[in-house]
Amino acid sequence: MLDYFKPDAVKESKMKKLCLHFILVSLLCFFVQSCKQGSQNSEIKIQNETANIETQFQNEPPKVIYEGTEVPGDNFADKMAWLDAFVQSNNHYIFEIKSNENITHKNISFSERENITIIIIGIQDNATINLSEGSGVFTIGSTNTLILDNITISGGWINVRTGGSFIMNNNSIITRSSAGAVYVYGLFTMNSGTITRNSLRRTNWGTGAGGVYIGSGGEFIMNGGTISNNRIEFENPDNSSGGIRIESDGKFKMNNGSISNNTNYDTHYGARDPIGLIASGEVIINNGTISNNGVVTGGNTTIHNVTLSNSPINQTGGKIIMNGGTIRNNSQVALIVNGEFNFLGGRITNNASNPHPSSFRPGGAGVFIGMYGNLIMDGGTISNNSTTESGGGVYVRGGQYNSGRFEMNGGMISSNTAAKSGGGVFVENNATFIMNGGDIQGNIARENGGGVQVMGFFEKNGGTIYGYTQSQDESNIVKEVSGNIRNFRGHAIYAASNPNRIKIMEKTAESKDIMTYNATGFSGEWDN
Repeated sequence: MLDYFKPDAVKESKMKKLCLHFILVSLLCFFVQSCKQGSQNSEIKIQNETANIETQFQNEPPKVIYEGTEVPGDNFADKMAWLDAFVQSNNHYIFEIKSNENITHKNISFSERENITIIIIGIQDNATINLSEGSGVFTIGSTNTLILDNITISGGWINVRTGGSFIMNNNSIITRSSAGAVYVYGLFTMNSGTITRNSLRRTNWGTGAGGVYIGSGGEFIMNGGTISNNRIEFENPDNSSGGIRIESDGKFKMNNGSISNNTNYDTHYGARDPIGLIASGEVIINNGTISNNGVVTGGNTTIHNVTLSNSPINQTGGKIIMNGGTIRNNSQVALIVNGEFNFLGGRITNNASNPHPSSFRPGGAGVFIGMYGNLIMDGGTISNNSTTESGGGVYVRGGQYNSGRFEMNGGMISSNTAAKSGGGVFVENNATFIMNGGDIQGNIARENGGGVQVMGFFEKNGGTIYGYTQSQDESNIVKEVSGNIRNFRGHAIYAASNPNRIKIMEKTAESKDIMTYNATGFSGEWDN
């Protein structure tokens, strides 16, 4: 008999039983799903509406709870076959990988379907997807997203096309590719994981990266993780990077993480050069660590709170703003400026250089300002740097047609040492040093100009350049290695564009003292 012919009391009793059964089944499903998710130690949800993660990373990256359809199949090929048959737009699909798999190249792009997110999760530690044949592992098409979590990709790379998105989460690894690790023309977000021991080999000139290549319109956001021990092998690798390469209309934002020990190898000359980042596009570095590989940038770069250790910066153009962070422990000049550099805050410290006097960069340990460089110092500190030549803190290069320029409005240049002249600042012929504020103190030169040596154009409108006073810690001083003090060599300032026009300042040039010097004349209260 059908239910609607039964008495009301009977129908009501059966309805209660059905409701109770439904509740029990729902609780059981919830318990099973919670156990599975609990095994992931998760804290953040990715809903079907978006695959972006908005969070602040502390000491460790957060775990992630994924919501979506768990794709059936005994192996990766079976799962992909199911997905090809049943995939729908605007959905998330979860691949659970329980053992190592060998796969061929896969396109994450589906005809007439879009906004599809594929999440690949390694259920056991060190689960690996190996490239068995083809030219890559995954190509991510427009509107689609690939997420890796606790999985290793070995022997292949990821290609993120325009409009596509790639996310690396907990303990995901990309390694052992011989054609670079990640190519970005869409959006790549690295929240955790490692990109390591990848390489890129070419027999001729070109651009590329062993780790991450950011091409036209691409954007890379690094919230955590490590990019290390990647390399390129080019006949001419000057425009490429072992670590990260950003093209002129690409973007890179580093919020945390580490870039270290990446290398460029010149196959023609057999030379190795540690390069972690080379950029023509926009770079914003908010935090993190860059170590044992240099940074070359010709685009617009902002540096906030990063630590660069044994990782010099070579500016080849564009504009850099530094308002925090530290550049330290280099065995060559720490910062080369050939563009506009605004130094608002931070430290350039504990660097040591041994340049050849006839080289293109004949001096400097903290900063070398090239013939196309303009350093504007409004804050920060340049300290405890040393060189076997001149310009312990700052060296300003002069030229016949173009010359470097240094403007100091604030900050401090202190405790630097030059084996020759200009313990704090050395200015070549035709180069310019304008001082409007700040302090130059505690620097040492062995020959001339404990604080400053000028051979070009000098203008002092403010700030303090300390002279020598016995037992005064702030004193700039000219003294020999033996400790013998050399007077009349300009403890504060030594200005000499030619032997017939030498001006010195032994005592402190205070902030109220207005002084100028150039090849045609001088003004102000000098000591001679």
